[in-house]
Amino acid sequence: MEMDVSLTYTSGTLVEEALALGYQDVSRRLIYDWSNRGLLDQPSLYSPGRRGRPDAFPPSQHELFLTLLEKRKSRTKHILGLYNVPVFVWLWWGDDYIPLRQVRRAMNTWGRSCLSPSLVADRRSAREFLRQMNLPQYARGRKALKEALENVTLEICAGRHPDQVDWHDLETKLCKVWNKEGTGEPRGPVDAPVTPNTAISLLRVRYTALVSLEQYDDQLFEWARWFYRQTSSDYGRHVRDLAKDPEFGHLHRAAATAEHLVNHACVDLLTTLGTAPFIPWYGTLWDPALWKNRKLRLTRTGEVVTEAGIIVSVQETGPAIVSRIMS
Repeated sequence: MEMDVSLTYTSGTLVEEALALGYQDVSRRLIYDWSNRGLLDQPSLYSPGRRGRPDAFPPSQHELFLTLLEKRKSRTKHILGLYNVPVFVWLWWGDDYIPLRQVRRAMNTWGRSCLSPSLVADRRSAREFLRQMNLPQYARGRKALKEALENVTLEICAGRHPDQVDWHDLETKLCKVWNKEGTGEPRGPVDAPVTPNTAISLLRVRYTALVSLEQYDDQLFEWARWFYRQTSSDYGRHVRDLAKDPEFGHLHRAAATAEHLVNHACVDLLTTLGTAPFIPWYGTLWDPALWKNRKLRLTRTGEVVTEAGIIVSVQETGPAIVSRIMS
């Protein structure tokens, strides 16, 4: 069957349009580099190293390409920030717009970059953690905590698995500067309290997921997309109240913006993937093992279906859901 060229774009036409719109430093080389990184999907009919071989991108990739160029031009100086765009689109609109294979490539490339020595050396992650925890600027023990955070990142970057890191020591140092008494009592909103243990556990979850990205199967990504959408909707219903908290309200106010959702898509997906082993609701749609064993997926309309196309309700639990999936 001949390809309907009216519905596709070649790398050449993408470059021509981008240059006509005023974007700079655009070339076919850039397009293929972004495809290899996962910022764009691999074009169909693509054959590396063969001159004159045709390539083709669907309209969704054309739109994504222009969005990436605009974001690169106006708001994102480092390429790391661009990976959020295809991941965000996939989380909310699925494979009809961004295929999972592209999301996995983007997450893998982003994850490796996060652990590169050049990024780790600038110590941004430690500073950001201290800012988020809203710790006193000159609290005794703050410097020791910052150094410990930096050392953990450097150790993992050097190849140490997160399971081998002394997280208890990090939690102890955080506890000392958590409040005046150094007791580590819960802080923040009553409905979403934060403790040194929950803060360090979140770090551990993220680092563990970061070194495990290439080992996760497609079904876990499908589950993570569904879980992310469910929890994001629930969070949206409570964010106004959470934003009123004097200690952590600034984080919730920022998280409620569309810009934050886009710019944190990779971290949010990473965190969701990392929490999978700790989900307690066995036998329900919240259980990632069910998605893997029964090969569930999320449709563009937000329905969970089996391989046979059977729609599964989030209200079904335990034997009922397994019975319907097996039937």
